[in-house]
Amino acid sequence: MSAKRTLILTALIGLFLLTAFAEDPVRDQNQPLAPMWLNQSPTVAWWAPEIYSWAKEYDLNPNVIATLMQIESCGLPEAESTSSAQGLFQVMPFNFPEAYQGRMQDPEINAEIGIQYYNYVFEKSGDNLLMAFAAYNGGPSKLNQPIGLWPEETQRYYYWAQMAIDALQGAEQS
Repeated sequence: MSAKRTLILTALIGLFLLTAFAEDPVRDQNQPLAPMWLNQSPTVAWWAPEIYSWAKEYDLNPNVIATLMQIESCGLPEAESTSSAQGLFQVMPFNFPEAYQGRMQDPEINAEIGIQYYNYVFEKSGDNLLMAFAAYNGGPSKLNQPIGLWPEETQRYYYWAQMAIDALQGAEQS
């Protein structure tokens, strides 16, 4: 075997081993919040203790949770959209069990429903971070449609998910 083929084969094996056994950064609950959240978004940074707690409880990187919170509510628990989405994670009322209907803006309840839903669409997307953010906004049916057919808002979520990738890499800003 030529030296070039040996080098290529060695690189491919190394890449396989790196990806096959590397921890999924989206599931790394112990990664610290990126400076972009701590320094650039005071309302999201205020939630840091809860974000770390939710990361452990729901098996999700705190930076993904912070990105979702920033996009959805800018860290404002009383946020309500024109489509009636509620709270920190802008969860639609139909996603809440009847027992929670009067407490949709409660941060713990809103996080429970919102982050569980994010985990659901993340798995449905084949663990694709960008697609999961789009599906969080537009629903899992969007995963089977070309991006060009999505509503503009859902397309923006795909783009905005880049903030999560930047945060996972420890960015100062996005």
